[in-house]
Amino acid sequence: MKAVVNEINSYTRELDIHVDWDEMKENYSLMVKKYHSDYQRKGFRKGKVPMAYFKKEMGQAVEMEFSDKALNDYYYQALQDNGLTPINKAKIDHFHFHENADLHFKAEFEIIPTFKLPDYENKLKFKLTTIVKTENDLASSMERLQQNFVKYEAIPGPSVEDDFLFGDLIELDESGNPNQNKKHADQTVKIDREIFKENDINEMLGKKAGDTCKIHPDVNENKISYEIVIKEIRKSILPELTDEFAKSVRPDVENIDALKSKIEEEIQHELDKTNQKSRDNHIIEYFIKNTPFDIPTSMIDRYLDGAVEEFKTKAEPGKPVNEQQIRDDYKSHADNSLRWIMVKNELIKVEDLKVEKSHMDAKFESLAANFNMTADKVEAVYKKSDKFEEFKEDLLEELLFDALASKAKIKEVTKTTDQMKKEN
Repeated sequence: MKAVVNEINSYTRELDIHVDWDEMKENYSLMVKKYHSDYQRKGFRKGKVPMAYFKKEMGQAVEMEFSDKALNDYYYQALQDNGLTPINKAKIDHFHFHENADLHFKAEFEIIPTFKLPDYENKLKFKLTTIVKTENDLASSMERLQQNFVKYEAIPGPSVEDDFLFGDLIELDESGNPNQNKKHADQTVKIDREIFKENDINEMLGKKAGDTCKIHPDVNENKISYEIVIKEIRKSILPELTDEFAKSVRPDVENIDALKSKIEEEIQHELDKTNQKSRDNHIIEYFIKNTPFDIPTSMIDRYLDGAVEEFKTKAEPGKPVNEQQIRDDYKSHADNSLRWIMVKNELIKVEDLKVEKSHMDAKFESLAANFNMTADKVEAVYKKSDKFEEFKEDLLEELLFDALASKAKIKEVTKTTDQMKKEN
């Protein structure tokens, strides 16, 4: 066999394969004998049909089966001999084979492209904004927790800001008349300036049970007008931050101070994740920007096919999905995601990273604290699930980010959560 490798582009290869008849004729003869021994024709015993008759009637079928097997065998042999690993199904062209003739074909396929990593040992640098918490974060979290257990008390009115109007919401038609077919019974609407515009606020103030008012909120960028038929004016009553309240919402704490401490830990944990994610994104951005190479077409197509299928799965029944729009929207995302996956795999090789038992034990300890479970229990849950391999891959990626961050020159800027809220 002679196989010539032609480089079409950075990720496309063509194998031009030529096999002499002399190299194949013995195997071809064995296949002919096998089929001939099982062949039966009227007037002849099984396996005793003259070869001329057999080849006239079955020769083409034998040639087709032999050529299919030979094509696969020599194709994979040529891949192995040349150290090539296709990532898609080969396109076969210029195929030629007949008995007593040489086999010739061309196979075109894609491979993972080779690329050169940037000099990250010396040039990986970025500015990282690290977010730190303030006392306001705990106060806001406690207030949200209280809101989850809020109680409502009916009052005579008139309504004031932050009161609630309880009643039926009826959509108004184009003429401004209530459409009883679009009635939403027993709804609660808060008189809140962060939600409603000035005209709607003024309309809702000073009301009592039995009154009506009309509001015109923007709902998902659509302006829909409603009439509210008020059944009650309600005031919210927040629970007091007592030890009893703390134990009722979190059975794992004994008093309000312990609850606050637990919530502060959770706030810090979320900030740590946010800061680490920001660091990791800077690293990814550096390598995507500084590692130029072409992404194989087949990989892009598979990625976009997956995006389309995901949209179809989540779409409302009967609602059409604009496949081309999805492909156009996700093209850039596909390129960046696939580029990082290939770069990441190469970096793991270069850094010689492996997930050791000590790494997993440390991760299980960390997860145990978050899940309020023992490390052994967390480990058992993961190992029994189908997510264990994914768990190890994620852990390997964490090790990579830590290794790269240790080599990077990072200029850290600290901002509080209060500052971030103002900027946003």
